[in-house]
Amino acid sequence: MYIYNVAKSLGFSFGQKKAKPKASASCADGNEKFPCLRTTLSPTVVNNMKNCIYLILIITCFNCKAQEKKCLDYKTGNFNYVLENRPELIIRTDSTQIEINPITKVEAYSSIEWKSDCEYVMTYTKILNYPEDASHMIGQAINVEIISTDSKGYKVHATSPRIDNILEFVKAEK
Repeated sequence: MYIYNVAKSLGFSFGQKKAKPKASASCADGNEKFPCLRTTLSPTVVNNMKNCIYLILIITCFNCKAQEKKCLDYKTGNFNYVLENRPELIIRTDSTQIEINPITKVEAYSSIEWKSDCEYVMTYTKILNYPEDASHMIGQAINVEIISTDSKGYKVHATSPRIDNILEFVKAEK
């Protein structure tokens, strides 16, 4: 009996189940089986939700900052293609580029004209040790745009009337 009295004093009730109250409002279409429920949020809850949304947007903006391309790091130097079937060593100065294939001994010489820090035009000037006549390639220009960089290398989009390729290069080991 003691436990019963303590529980009752704390607000617990025992005995008959209370009937659930019926909904006082029904949906606009008059359907009595599915009454509409209305809830309102307190101004504190609404403000907290707004603050959370603003915080998420700010964090997203910081994470979406475009990675800065460091094209000048690859303006000159020695590079290799990432593709295994392209063993050429590329030696680039500010105005020239030489591609040397160590297996076939083909050497392709090009002039480089920089349009911006991340874009240049490469024009073939001389090709040596090519097994066929390569005179049709002399004077051919290839537009090259550096589209991404990282600490190991860079990726370019190379286009000309004959090609439209995405190529990846790494710094050559010395």
